[in-house]
Amino acid sequence: MTSTIPKTCNGLLCLFHFNQFCVSLWNPSINLKSKRSPAIVSRHDNIVRYLGFGYDQLNDNYKVVVGVSSLNDYTKTVTKIYTFGENSWKTLHNFPDNRCTYFGKSVSCTLNWILSKDGLCFNNEVILSFDLEKETHGEVMLPQHDCNSVFNHGMFVLSD
Repeated sequence: MTSTIPKTCNGLLCLFHFNQFCVSLWNPSINLKSKRSPAIVSRHDNIVRYLGFGYDQLNDNYKVVVGVSSLNDYTKTVTKIYTFGENSWKTLHNFPDNRCTYFGKSVSCTLNWILSKDGLCFNNEVILSFDLEKETHGEVMLPQHDCNSVFNHGMFVLSD
C-alpha cells in the first residue's frame, strides 16, 4: 500500500504516502488534491509510530502530527507537525514518545491518543491531548474503568 487515510476533517481526507513519507489533502466531492508535503524524513529506514490530522480553527489551517522512529532504534521517536500551506515540517520538542495508539482522534481543535505511560499498556494510561492552535500537549486522566487496558480497545469520538 502506498498511501492511507489517517483521518477526515470537514469533508477533507488527509492522505499519508508511505513510499515517500509525505502527506496531501484530498477533497473527494470536487476531486481536488493538494500538493504533497516535503518528506518528513530523508531516510527510508523509518517507521511511523502514530499520526493525526485536524483543523486549527483559530489560524484557519489543517495540520498533521506524525511520530517517526528509526528501524535501528525504535526507542526514540521524533514528532513532527505539518501545517498545510507552510510547506515545511516542524519538530515538536518534549512530545512524549511512549507507546500510544496509532491514529489520533480530532476533537475541538485537539488531537488525542491513548498513551501508555509505562509502555506496557496496563493500567497506566492517559489521553495525550495536543492543542492544534497553541501546539502544546497535555495529559487527561481516563475515567475509572474495569478493563485491564483501554489501549487495545481504542477511543472513539461520538460528537464534536
